[in-house]
Amino acid sequence: MSDEGGDDYDVEEPGDTGDINETEGYNNDDSNNAGFNNQDSAYEVENQSFGDKICDALAGIVIGLVLFIGAFPLLWWNEGRAVDAYKAINEGRDIFIPIDPTVIDAKNDNKLVYLTGLAIPSENLTDSAFGLEVSGSTKLQRNVEMYQYTEKKTSKKKKNIGGGTTTVIEYTYPKKWQSTPIDSSNFKKAGHTNPQNMPYTSESFYSTNVTLGAFTLPTDMIDRISSVQQLGDSLSTDIIPSGNTLVQEFQEWTYPNGYGFYFGNTTMYPYIGHTRVTFDALTSGTASIIARQVGSTFAPYVAESEAELYLVRKGIVSAEDMFLTAEANNKALAMVLRILGAVLMSVGIGLVLKPLEVVADVIPCIGDLVGAAICCVSSLIGIALSLIVIGIAWVANRPIILAVGGAGFVVVGLLVWNGIRMKKANQAQTASAFHGANPPDKKPVQAYPVEPEYDLRNDGGGISSGGGGTFANSLNQ
Repeated sequence: MSDEGGDDYDVEEPGDTGDINETEGYNNDDSNNAGFNNQDSAYEVENQSFGDKICDALAGIVIGLVLFIGAFPLLWWNEGRAVDAYKAINEGRDIFIPIDPTVIDAKNDNKLVYLTGLAIPSENLTDSAFGLEVSGSTKLQRNVEMYQYTEKKTSKKKKNIGGGTTTVIEYTYPKKWQSTPIDSSNFKKAGHTNPQNMPYTSESFYSTNVTLGAFTLPTDMIDRISSVQQLGDSLSTDIIPSGNTLVQEFQEWTYPNGYGFYFGNTTMYPYIGHTRVTFDALTSGTASIIARQVGSTFAPYVAESEAELYLVRKGIVSAEDMFLTAEANNKALAMVLRILGAVLMSVGIGLVLKPLEVVADVIPCIGDLVGAAICCVSSLIGIALSLIVIGIAWVANRPIILAVGGAGFVVVGLLVWNGIRMKKANQAQTASAFHGANPPDKKPVQAYPVEPEYDLRNDGGGISSGGGGTFANSLNQ
């Protein structure tokens, strides 16, 4: 293994083939890794006991409660936010003022205005570190990437009888172009050393004077109306100042690379530490704006609902189409946050129930079944509770619907109460009429007829009848 361009840089071995954009298959490290299938990998085995898993699950209960409880205010706030934004859009429809962008009228200050026109930058943009200057652009973007080692971590977990787990972790080290420096000092396997810093990083340069008619556009508005512009086929390295750190480090190893530069001893095989710099220029065109006029520029308009209106579109777009797009975006955001709230609630419930799965993991197959059941139960409960919260918040944030619904509830309640009261009154009236016809203290006495008396004592053995009579007379005989 050899070093080029400094002691900190590991390079490809001679004989490797490839392309500047196809780099992940290379391996600069010839370290001895006997026993491993991949010589550029490191392995680690972690064993977790049943007791450790229980402790982690109990700690997860706290996190689960935080997620579960936090989902309620998120869902409630989201419904209020959506209603406030909807009210702001409707307010904007009623009050916006179409204006002529070529004239600044002080009477429109702090009012919601609508205008369209061509946005024009009035100054050149310069990246002095690389000697580049462009005209007619609203933004110049410098993109810097360094070829570095990255550490990729993959793991396989196996459940053991008794509740413990064994995890095998594999660390691999693919090389990639990265826009930020990667600290290699904490890599699991030695021999993968990245440079400690990047002399230059990505940076944006904005035009400070982009005008639309008589107005000057704020920076946050420029990005929203700009498009990427092709600046040319290539740049000459002659424009780079001699004091550039990359030029001093790589000296003659500086090459044009598209609309940018490549710093390294070859453009065929990227080595660790090689750097490439490219540039993008953004240019503006026609734009449509709905915002609050503040002097000669614009700012968000705060509606009565305290929601903001700050609508910017590329091209010539009608005010109504801009409001319709804002409504669609508001609905989409509301749905995304509703789903997020339901997910947080479900995950929170799952973490609270996690100890049940850990206990069941004493027998791995049982633990898998319990885990699947917990997943289903937590999802169902989370979705059900989310829908309830969303429904209540949806009604609570709409006073008219709340008032109508409340009035309807009161009317139904009164009708039910009145029906019950009338039923009781009718029952009382019926009972009173019955008791009036048959007073309970004067019940009629009913006489029961007595069967004819038969005398078996007759000497003739015949049967004689003593005649009819009452039951009382028969007893007296």
